[in-house]
Amino acid sequence: MKNIHSLLRVAGQTLPDRNPLSDFVRFGLVLKFRPNIPRELLVRPGNCVVQVGTPSTSTMHRLVKSVGQRGRVYVIEPAQNNVERLSEYRDEHRLRNVEIIPKAAWDKPGTHRFLVSARDDDHRLENEAILHDNDLREAREHGGYQETTVEVDTVENMLAGEAINTIDYIEIAVNGAEQNVLDGMGELLDKTRCVFVKGHPRDRETGEPACYRLTNYLASRGFETAITKPSRAVDATWGHREGDVYAWKKAG
Repeated sequence: MKNIHSLLRVAGQTLPDRNPLSDFVRFGLVLKFRPNIPRELLVRPGNCVVQVGTPSTSTMHRLVKSVGQRGRVYVIEPAQNNVERLSEYRDEHRLRNVEIIPKAAWDKPGTHRFLVSARDDDHRLENEAILHDNDLREAREHGGYQETTVEVDTVENMLAGEAINTIDYIEIAVNGAEQNVLDGMGELLDKTRCVFVKGHPRDRETGEPACYRLTNYLASRGFETAITKPSRAVDATWGHREGDVYAWKKAG
């Protein structure tokens, strides 16, 4: 797998940074065959990258390898066990260009009820407006979530002291709070070049997948958009997960 990631990084760096052809390859051609685009094709040396929500040291490692020593990676993650694991990995591998922010991203600062899963990647902020297939798996396998309270803030506030001119890539995978995270980006969203946001949670009242609302919102903020192929849900009663959303500023 490491060799594949290395080859993808070379391929991503070989593509021109921003022009219509490279955008077609990344967001058109690749998505015809895959449910998502490898990070290595989206992130280049020297980039500023924000990862909102992850328990995975491998995700952080891949981003660091892609941005190189001149780049910067910000990881926003509220779950204490995940923060500890990520911090230990960062320190062990001396990843000096990684900042881990131990909060949950939301649309305003404060505190919020946090649903704690038996799985490190299934935690989420409580949001009664959405349905999520992770909830069904958690109820079936573990009898439901545990609950606690976490500190929340906007991405704009959390990165306010970093003097960021451009976010080259932001990935938002927060199990149902994706729109809230985008709402809390403020002017930073105008400085963002590429967004990946999970889009399969459904509206509790209408049953509509979030991907359509997220696509319309990002298009209204000046992005080109694409919805990925559906994927298999984690619970059989859910059916297929609807696609996720990529959004990018159109190349000149």
